[in-house]
Amino acid sequence: MQKGYSPAILAAVAALLCGGCGGGSGPKLTGAPVVRGSDGREYRVLEKGPYKAYYDSAGRVDRLEYDSNGDGRTDQIAYYDGAASPRRLEIDSDFDGRVDRWETYDENGGLVSVGTSQKHGDRPDVWTFRGPGGETQRVEIDSNGDGRVDRWQRWEGARLVTEDVDSDGDGKPDHRLKYDAHGKVTGIETIR
Repeated sequence: MQKGYSPAILAAVAALLCGGCGGGSGPKLTGAPVVRGSDGREYRVLEKGPYKAYYDSAGRVDRLEYDSNGDGRTDQIAYYDGAASPRRLEIDSDFDGRVDRWETYDENGGLVSVGTSQKHGDRPDVWTFRGPGGETQRVEIDSNGDGRVDRWQRWEGARLVTEDVDSDGDGKPDHRLKYDAHGKVTGIETIR
């Protein structure tokens, strides 16, 4: 799992928000095309090579799109929502036209969680949550693809400690597996 932003997104931010687009004080939006977003709001759009930045009416970057492989389709979208750094990223890592990785960030730009679609769906089926030091703290899994988490893992350091399992599909864990330092199951208990 990567730490921090994609280098391509950082390069795009630097290219669009700094001196390359209208001087050191940010981009010049005068004359930039206006488009209506799917949310009904109007945005000014600046394009520079494979990057496309959407600015809200206050001149703040709302989202930044990037075509990393040059095929004409956006494969990385950084959502800023008016903040100075992205709050979330959506990434099409296999370039099939569908998002398969979702990242969320805290207000300081630290990676909080990563969602992935192991089954190539339209939503994550595995979420990995980071602790304050960047280590995996917990993992939530939708193993049967029904849109609901049915396995909850707790990690300490780099090892799996416990895993709660919903075996009857009611959305609540009913068994807990305990693991030793070598990843071997040392016990199973019923959760009521």
